[in-house]
Amino acid sequence: MNPEEDGKTWFEIMQQEEDGAELLQYTPIFPVPGNHEVDDQRVFVDKERAAKNGDWSLSIYMQLFRPLYPEQEYTKGGKHWYSVDYGDLHISNISCFRWQDWDGFEAPGWAMFDDISADSDQVKWLEEDLVSTDAQYKWVNMHWHMLNRGQDGYFPVSEPVVEGDRATYPNGDYAYDVLRPLYEKYEVDAVSFGHSHVYERYLINGVNYIEAASIGNNYREEDDPYHPSGNRPVFEKNDVRSFMILTKDDTGISAKGIAASGDAKGEVFDEFYVAENDSSR
Repeated sequence: MNPEEDGKTWFEIMQQEEDGAELLQYTPIFPVPGNHEVDDQRVFVDKERAAKNGDWSLSIYMQLFRPLYPEQEYTKGGKHWYSVDYGDLHISNISCFRWQDWDGFEAPGWAMFDDISADSDQVKWLEEDLVSTDAQYKWVNMHWHMLNRGQDGYFPVSEPVVEGDRATYPNGDYAYDVLRPLYEKYEVDAVSFGHSHVYERYLINGVNYIEAASIGNNYREEDDPYHPSGNRPVFEKNDVRSFMILTKDDTGISAKGIAASGDAKGEVFDEFYVAENDSSR
């Protein structure tokens, strides 16, 4: 480890007690897996490993958060999703991630860790989960950006089909074509994701989509293309690190994007509101 990073690991930071900042001790955490949670990161840079399902595993991540994953099914095809109720908020946490260190149209393409096709076990569970809750508000967490202003948005989220040295995605984009209609049908208030380390917020048919992950490296260029769907973010800010805080009162939920670096550190740069009994959809 770099000596400058000593004492700055995630658990050390979250368990700090300086100035009364006992974060992990009093803050509930509902994580979802992403590409960095895979045990052996060589699957993302080695094509032979990427093609072997047995080399993909979430064992370390799932043991760290064992109460949320009692089945402890580490490999592809296991159960890597769950939901919780936190006050009036129902939070559905799904497994949606992929990433490889080569072009998405280059064989073997970008494979999903967990299936999100319409007939997949995960999507069937998600629909039942959204149907069965009577919570006032519904929120979904997923790692991969369903909407994103960047090059990897042009690689549809489905299983690649390889022909020679090229990969195609004839089944289209399950994230946009399968998940988005479910979110609209069951009136999900917001969806959070965070793969690209940027801050982007979209609003489509009453559902807020937020990539509030502008921390560490910034993977956004000013001339990056918009999502193939044509949707553009209603707000984006990627020149500073940031985070989002939600606050609920008797009338609804307010969400604020807050700068965590730069001259405007601590200032609110974006805000949206989810009203109680919102009938706008």
